Amino acid sequence: MPAKTKDYIDKVLMSGYGKIYAGDGRNNGGNYGTGGLLKSKGIIVNTWNAPEETFGNEGQLLESFSMEEFTRPFTATLQFVGVQPLPTFAFYDVFKNPNIEQELVSFEEHLKHHI
Repeated sequence: MPAKTKDYIDKVLMSGYGKIYAGDGRNNGGNYGTGGLLKSKGIIVNTWNAPEETFGNEGQLLESFSMEEFTRPFTATLQFVGVQPLPTFAFYDVFKNPNIEQELVSFEEHLKHHI
């Protein structure tokens, strides 16, 4: 993840102790990552200039990664603070081949299906 994003997450976590998480979970007899206090749902939404087929398809730049695998560090951070991650949503090819209206319809359907 970008350094500025990591820095932001670290600052939120450091200032959120006792508010959004109560330790890493092990201090309360649980497993690592079970100390979250938020008890809510969250979703990672991102935009890409890359087309959707770039992810998880042989011969493509990111052939080894599905979108869920690519965003795993972010969803793990959500889980750490007690947020149940919903399936990731991505807007693809937003500069070279935008289809904003259809993408917004897809996003709305995604939210209706998962919330």
